[in-house]
Amino acid sequence: MIQNLVMTKNLFLLVCIILLAFMIAIYVVMGIVLTKLNKVMYGYTTPMAWIPCCNIYLLGKLTFNKWAGWLLLILGFLSSSQQYKIRGNEIVSYSYLPFQISPAFSIIYSIIMVGLFIYAVMKYYRLK
Repeated sequence: MIQNLVMTKNLFLLVCIILLAFMIAIYVVMGIVLTKLNKVMYGYTTPMAWIPCCNIYLLGKLTFNKWAGWLLLILGFLSSSQQYKIRGNEIVSYSYLPFQISPAFSIIYSIIMVGLFIYAVMKYYRLK
């Protein structure tokens, strides 16, 4: 029983490390693509590609216009859960949207972000 618990704990730790490495890799690739795309479009690099909320704005700005960047920021803010409170044995999260549409909205926002990132890569290679 104890050995199963230790193996489960080790497996959970391994999955967390792999997910963290994957998230860091995506962040670095996104920063590189946005930096290079900004250089191709405007002639200079920008540190906004490496700042977490600013890179979302920059993705929208470089793919369409600055209003798309602001819209992405607002949609990201609305799709996130902000607070967590522990009540007894349960964790309660609060969201800006109703709980019935919040998961679907988050999935749609993620699909939009992936689509815009792919479009940014294609735009970079087209302009290069």
